[in-house]
Amino acid sequence: MTIGDLGKDYVYVEPTEVYAGSTWRWKKEFSDYPADNWALNYYFRETKGRYSFNITATADGKTHKIDYAKTNTDDIAPSIYSGQGWVSYGADRFIVYEGNLEVLPDFNLQNTGQDLRTHAEKVLEQIKAALEGKSFVDSSYSIAGRSITKLTPSELIDAKDYYQRIVVAEQRKNRARRGLETGQTVRFNFKSGF
Repeated sequence: MTIGDLGKDYVYVEPTEVYAGSTWRWKKEFSDYPADNWALNYYFRETKGRYSFNITATADGKTHKIDYAKTNTDDIAPSIYSGQGWVSYGADRFIVYEGNLEVLPDFNLQNTGQDLRTHAEKVLEQIKAALEGKSFVDSSYSIAGRSITKLTPSELIDAKDYYQRIVVAEQRKNRARRGLETGQTVRFNFKSGF
Protein backbone atom coordinates (compact mmCIF):
# COMPACT_ATOMS: atom_id res chain seq x y z
CA MET A 1 0.00 0.00 0.00
CA THR A 2 1.32 3.41 -0.96
CA ILE A 3 0.81 6.16 1.60
CA GLY A 4 0.64 8.77 -1.18
CA ASP A 5 -2.69 7.31 -2.32
CA LEU A 6 -4.30 7.75 1.09
CA GLY A 7 -4.38 11.47 1.59
CA LYS A 8 -5.03 12.31 5.23
CA ASP A 9 -6.80 9.05 6.16
CA TYR A 10 -5.19 6.48 8.43
CA VAL A 11 -4.75 2.88 7.35
CA TYR A 12 -4.53 -0.07 9.71
CA VAL A 13 -1.55 -1.78 8.12
CA GLU A 14 2.07 -0.76 7.73
CA PRO A 15 2.73 0.71 4.27
CA THR A 16 5.08 -0.92 1.77
CA GLU A 17 5.75 2.30 -0.17
CA VAL A 18 5.93 5.92 0.95
CA TYR A 19 7.22 9.19 -0.49
CA ALA A 20 10.02 11.18 1.09
CA GLY A 21 8.79 14.66 1.90
CA SER A 22 5.21 13.58 2.66
CA THR A 23 3.35 12.81 5.89
CA TRP A 24 3.10 9.12 6.77
CA ARG A 25 0.08 7.99 8.79
CA TRP A 26 -1.17 4.65 9.97
CA LYS A 27 -2.71 3.05 13.06
CA LYS A 28 -2.15 -0.33 14.67
CA GLU A 29 -4.33 -2.20 17.12
CA PHE A 30 -3.10 -5.15 19.14
CA SER A 31 -5.52 -6.72 21.60
CA ASP A 32 -2.60 -8.09 23.62
CA TYR A 33 -0.62 -4.82 23.50
CA PRO A 34 -3.00 -1.85 23.95
CA ALA A 35 -1.45 1.58 23.47
CA ASP A 36 -2.57 2.80 26.90
CA ASN A 37 0.12 0.50 28.41
CA TRP A 38 2.45 -0.60 25.60
CA ALA A 39 4.83 1.56 23.52
CA LEU A 40 5.27 0.82 19.80
CA ASN A 41 8.54 1.70 18.03
CA TYR A 42 9.59 1.05 14.43
CA TYR A 43 13.23 0.73 13.35
CA PHE A 44 14.04 1.01 9.66
CA ARG A 45 17.48 0.25 8.21
CA GLU A 46 18.41 0.70 4.57
CA THR A 47 19.20 -2.70 3.05
CA LYS A 48 22.70 -1.53 2.06
CA GLY A 49 23.36 -0.23 5.56
CA ARG A 50 23.86 3.45 4.66
CA TYR A 51 20.76 5.03 6.21
CA SER A 52 18.36 4.48 9.09
CA PHE A 53 15.43 6.11 10.87
CA ASN A 54 13.09 5.27 13.75
CA ILE A 55 9.41 6.03 14.30
CA THR A 56 7.65 6.13 17.67
CA ALA A 57 3.88 5.67 17.80
CA THR A 58 1.65 7.72 20.09
CA ALA A 59 -1.32 6.38 22.05
CA ASP A 60 -4.82 7.12 20.79
CA GLY A 61 -6.82 5.27 23.43
CA LYS A 62 -5.90 1.61 22.95
CA THR A 63 -4.72 2.24 19.37
CA HIS A 64 -1.14 3.00 18.38
CA LYS A 65 -1.05 5.99 16.02
CA ILE A 66 1.79 6.88 13.67
CA ASP A 67 2.00 10.46 12.43
CA TYR A 68 5.40 10.92 10.83
CA ALA A 69 5.54 14.52 9.66
CA LYS A 70 6.90 15.89 6.40
CA THR A 71 9.67 17.63 8.34
CA ASN A 72 10.93 14.17 9.38
CA THR A 73 10.57 12.49 5.99
CA ASP A 74 12.29 15.29 4.04
CA ASP A 75 15.66 13.94 5.17
CA ILE A 76 15.03 10.26 4.44
CA ALA A 77 16.96 9.00 1.43
CA PRO A 78 14.93 7.17 -1.23
CA SER A 79 15.80 3.49 -0.99
CA ILE A 80 14.48 0.17 0.30
CA TYR A 81 14.50 -0.25 4.06
CA SER A 82 14.06 -3.36 6.19
CA GLY A 83 11.92 -2.64 9.21
CA GLN A 84 10.90 -4.06 12.54
CA GLY A 85 8.15 -2.94 14.90
CA TRP A 86 8.48 -3.69 18.61
CA VAL A 87 6.05 -3.22 21.50
CA SER A 88 7.45 -2.77 24.99
CA TYR A 89 6.07 -2.44 28.50
CA GLY A 90 8.35 -2.50 31.53
CA ALA A 91 10.79 -5.41 31.11
CA ASP A 92 8.75 -7.03 28.30
CA ARG A 93 9.47 -6.46 24.60
CA PHE A 94 7.95 -8.30 21.60
CA ILE A 95 8.21 -7.98 17.82
CA VAL A 96 4.92 -7.22 16.05
CA TYR A 97 6.11 -6.23 12.57
CA GLU A 98 8.83 -7.22 10.15
CA GLY A 99 8.85 -6.12 6.53
CA ASN A 100 10.23 -3.84 3.83
CA LEU A 101 9.45 -0.20 3.18
CA GLU A 102 10.34 1.47 -0.10
CA VAL A 103 10.87 5.22 0.22
CA LEU A 104 10.23 6.85 -3.15
CA PRO A 105 11.74 10.20 -4.16
CA ASP A 106 9.92 13.50 -3.84
CA PHE A 107 10.94 15.38 -6.99
CA ASN A 108 10.58 18.65 -5.09
CA LEU A 109 13.57 17.54 -2.97
CA GLN A 110 15.67 16.35 -5.94
CA ASN A 111 18.26 18.51 -7.62
CA THR A 112 17.94 19.31 -11.30
CA GLY A 113 20.15 17.05 -13.35
CA GLN A 114 20.03 14.16 -10.88
CA ASP A 115 19.79 10.79 -12.62
CA LEU A 116 16.64 9.06 -11.35
CA ARG A 117 16.96 5.96 -13.53
CA THR A 118 17.28 2.55 -11.95
CA HIS A 119 20.57 0.66 -11.99
CA ALA A 120 19.25 -1.66 -14.71
CA GLU A 121 18.24 1.28 -16.93
CA LYS A 122 21.70 2.85 -16.61
CA VAL A 123 23.52 -0.41 -17.37
CA LEU A 124 21.25 -1.19 -20.33
CA GLU A 125 21.98 2.22 -21.87
CA GLN A 126 25.73 1.66 -21.49
CA ILE A 127 25.51 -1.80 -23.07
CA LYS A 128 23.54 -0.45 -26.02
CA ALA A 129 26.11 2.33 -26.52
CA ALA A 130 28.91 -0.23 -26.45
CA LEU A 131 27.13 -2.35 -29.06
CA GLU A 132 26.62 0.62 -31.36
CA GLY A 133 30.09 2.10 -31.23
CA LYS A 134 32.53 -0.47 -29.94
CA SER A 135 35.41 -1.84 -31.98
CA PHE A 136 35.81 -5.54 -31.30
CA VAL A 137 39.39 -5.80 -32.61
CA ASP A 138 41.06 -5.65 -29.17
CA SER A 139 39.35 -8.07 -26.79
CA SER A 140 41.91 -7.68 -23.98
CA TYR A 141 44.80 -5.47 -22.96
CA SER A 142 47.22 -4.98 -20.11
CA ILE A 143 48.01 -1.84 -18.07
CA ALA A 144 50.71 -1.81 -15.38
CA GLY A 145 50.72 -5.58 -15.23
CA ARG A 146 46.92 -5.89 -14.83
CA SER A 147 44.97 -7.62 -17.56
CA ILE A 148 41.55 -6.32 -18.57
CA THR A 149 39.24 -8.30 -20.81
CA LYS A 150 36.44 -6.67 -22.77
CA LEU A 151 33.16 -8.41 -23.38
CA THR A 152 32.75 -10.07 -26.75
CA PRO A 153 29.83 -9.00 -28.95
CA SER A 154 27.88 -12.15 -28.02
CA GLU A 155 28.49 -11.51 -24.29
CA LEU A 156 27.28 -7.93 -24.72
CA ILE A 157 24.13 -9.14 -26.49
CA ASP A 158 23.46 -11.64 -23.68
CA ALA A 159 23.96 -8.89 -21.11
CA LYS A 160 21.66 -6.56 -23.08
CA ASP A 161 18.93 -9.20 -23.13
CA TYR A 162 19.34 -9.82 -19.39
CA TYR A 163 19.10 -6.14 -18.44
CA GLN A 164 16.28 -5.54 -20.92
CA ARG A 165 14.21 -8.18 -19.10
CA ILE A 166 14.91 -6.46 -15.76
CA VAL A 167 13.93 -3.03 -17.13
CA VAL A 168 10.69 -4.38 -18.63
CA ALA A 169 9.82 -6.08 -15.32
CA GLU A 170 10.46 -2.80 -13.44
CA GLN A 171 8.29 -0.87 -15.89
CA ARG A 172 5.47 -3.42 -15.57
CA LYS A 173 5.67 -3.25 -11.79
CA ASN A 174 5.45 0.56 -11.89
CA ARG A 175 2.49 0.45 -14.29
CA ALA A 176 0.69 -2.12 -12.14
CA ARG A 177 1.35 0.02 -9.05
CA ARG A 178 -0.45 2.90 -10.76
CA GLY A 179 -3.35 0.67 -11.85
CA LEU A 180 -2.39 0.71 -15.54
CA GLU A 181 -2.14 -2.19 -17.96
CA THR A 182 1.20 -3.97 -17.80
CA GLY A 183 1.29 -5.25 -21.36
CA GLN A 184 1.28 -8.85 -20.25
CA THR A 185 -1.22 -11.19 -21.81
CA VAL A 186 -2.56 -14.08 -19.80
CA ARG A 187 -3.64 -16.97 -21.99
CA PHE A 188 -5.78 -19.81 -20.79
CA ASN A 189 -7.80 -22.63 -22.26
CA PHE A 190 -11.02 -24.00 -20.83
CA LYS A 191 -11.43 -27.70 -21.28
CA SER A 192 -14.67 -29.37 -20.50
CA GLY A 193 -14.38 -32.20 -18.04
CA PHE A 194 -17.76 -33.58 -19.02
